[in-house]
Amino acid sequence: MRKWSIIACAISLLLLLAITLNVYNLTTDIVNRKPRSIAQEYKYHFKKAPPPHFALWTEYATELGCLTNPSEYAQIAKDLSPWFKSKDRRPFTNDSVSHIYKTNLVDFQDGVFHNMDEGNLRFILEPLTPLFAAHGKRFRFAVNAYDEPRMVPADKGFTGEYTSMADVFTNSGCLSKTYDTVVKDKKQKDGHHVLFGNNTARSQHGFFLDPATFGVENARVPVFSQAKVDCFADVLIPLNYHVALGYEDVVDVVSWEDKKSVLFWRGTTTGGSYKTGAPWKQYGRTRVMDWEKRWAANHAGSTFDAAYESPKLAKGVNVDIGFSGIVQADLDSLAVINSTYGLKGSVDFEQTKHFKYLLVLDGNTWPSRLQTYLQTNSVILYNGIFTDFYNWKLVPWVHYVPVKLDFSDLDERLEWLMAHDEEAKKITQNAQKLMRQWSNMKQMQCYAGLALLEYSLLYEDEGGGGK
Repeated sequence: MRKWSIIACAISLLLLLAITLNVYNLTTDIVNRKPRSIAQEYKYHFKKAPPPHFALWTEYATELGCLTNPSEYAQIAKDLSPWFKSKDRRPFTNDSVSHIYKTNLVDFQDGVFHNMDEGNLRFILEPLTPLFAAHGKRFRFAVNAYDEPRMVPADKGFTGEYTSMADVFTNSGCLSKTYDTVVKDKKQKDGHHVLFGNNTARSQHGFFLDPATFGVENARVPVFSQAKVDCFADVLIPLNYHVALGYEDVVDVVSWEDKKSVLFWRGTTTGGSYKTGAPWKQYGRTRVMDWEKRWAANHAGSTFDAAYESPKLAKGVNVDIGFSGIVQADLDSLAVINSTYGLKGSVDFEQTKHFKYLLVLDGNTWPSRLQTYLQTNSVILYNGIFTDFYNWKLVPWVHYVPVKLDFSDLDERLEWLMAHDEEAKKITQNAQKLMRQWSNMKQMQCYAGLALLEYSLLYEDEGGGGK
């Protein structure tokens, strides 16, 4: 018996020695492993060689102090992937997009960007001139002049023009599957999705129901836009609103502890058409007004209008939510909206900073104020469906507090915020840290530079690796 005990003990010691040696070797490998270069990181993340003259972009981005890890730019690879998979690598023939309303064609040739007519675009492109002059490639790209995304290539069999969002859903299986299907979240026993709830996104968002501006195109060409949703083929790039806000330094001198426990939102009736016959009661901005009316009925004395009063706040969360103007409506709808909800006064940004909980809602497209609000000392509640060049980096419960499109969980979110003040403050700090990296002109230029560098490869006759 003792013999077997000795043998078992010996085997255990050998196993322990083997594990120790493996751990030692693994640790030694990690310690001695050389860090990957930026080009190697690119190949590691995207499983392909970087574009020609990638080293020029790397030098440019490093000099400007931009983020240089290629994983930070994964959205570019995602946006351009369909075009690189296409058999027709060259994106434009002479008239392939010239007929599309509200697009601006920009050419880079002879070391200069030509036709930079789209608002603030020149503030992004002009600093990139030396980069592309060294790159030496001639190329053309189209810039969307609408705020809304534009491109949804139809499924096979439809070659006509879209006339409405209903038409787009009918002819895009991707859009129908993604936004016109009830999504079940297995992690939640009630079957509610974190954003859509028990209904489809299409039934709850004005962009999908009846957008105030309709410009969706059935075209298989990449167009650079400032925002998109999944299934749209637009390529994201920072544009007008991003640039304007990127020049502004957001300073919030009101500390977290000194902010008032107020949920605040103010905006106009954007987010879809508010004309007679339009389903505007289903839009997000109308739904939040209905939520405010229910809250006021159940929490007497907790709602107010910060534009005209500074009342003694009630215990718990107070609410100031309201329309500041009625737009995109005819006279009949205007009268109904005014009588149902009324109007509140405008509140400037400096006053807004005194409120701890800021609600951000989509308008006709993604809300540009998100870029500013995320830089304040307030926590953001958000339920937008659009993506832009930076907000794909936002993680719910890390950078903001998510709210369902129908606002059925907003009471619950407010209860959580009141009970988890330190965690809410941490979410705010995370958001500020992220925005310090992304909401500045240099980072926007670096993003646009890499996006255009990658895009210019569509003009290559043959694919090639970079340095």
